[in-house]
Amino acid sequence: MLSRPPTLAALLLTLAPACAADPGDALKSAADGGTPVGSEGVQAVVDAGGAVQNTFDASSSVPPPQPEATTPVDTSPAADAAAEAIADAGVDDAMMAPEIVTCPTCPLELQYEVGSAMASSQQIQFNVKIINHGTADQPMSSLKVRYYYTNDGTSAPAYDCDNAATNTANDQNYHAVDRTGSVHGAFAAVAMATTTADTYLEVSFTGADAIPASGGYALVQNRVHDGTYASYNQANDYSFAPADSAFTDSTTIVVLRDGLAMPAWGMEP
Repeated sequence: MLSRPPTLAALLLTLAPACAADPGDALKSAADGGTPVGSEGVQAVVDAGGAVQNTFDASSSVPPPQPEATTPVDTSPAADAAAEAIADAGVDDAMMAPEIVTCPTCPLELQYEVGSAMASSQQIQFNVKIINHGTADQPMSSLKVRYYYTNDGTSAPAYDCDNAATNTANDQNYHAVDRTGSVHGAFAAVAMATTTADTYLEVSFTGADAIPASGGYALVQNRVHDGTYASYNQANDYSFAPADSAFTDSTTIVVLRDGLAMPAWGMEP
């Protein structure tokens, strides 16, 4: 007589010791092949999207696995506005970099002191004081100073820096800047020349020197002359101010900051 085939329940009971999930596992991984089987009364079903779902056999005394607790989502208007601001900025709030103290927009002021006040002079001499009114030190390497004049010389102009230094607002931390290695002068034609400016001297800086915060300043003493020391007519020079024998605010000398099209101080001719 043919024996009666074993029932599915009997087969499951026979295989249970060999296929049992680890203690505490709700489901056996679907990666083992076939339909995943968990503890008694729980069947794992794979939906159309590939996600595993759990269905509970009502006839079983084993309760279904409970979903993991989740943190409530803040849907208040304030939270929505914050999320929208982050999205507009194109920044993932989880990937935001820590705030770094920099001084890309420190308020600057430039004061001018005439060195040679004669209308006709073999040298254009002037001193500038760049004052930092920001709350962080201003690297000098990101600044350029432009002095505008008419080129009356008979040969190529030359630049000399006679002295350069930085100091704190109360003159308690004088620091000499390498005037030959860190201060540089270059000449260029004004794109739209005027009767008072067809050339400008651009003074730039290299190295790690910085203008101290909260009223600290950099002082630079400058001279321009041509190769033969021919006389310049300073009377028609845009940046020349013969009455300023002491440091005075000058808006005809421009301070430029790297990366910004508009001057940080002054007005171009």
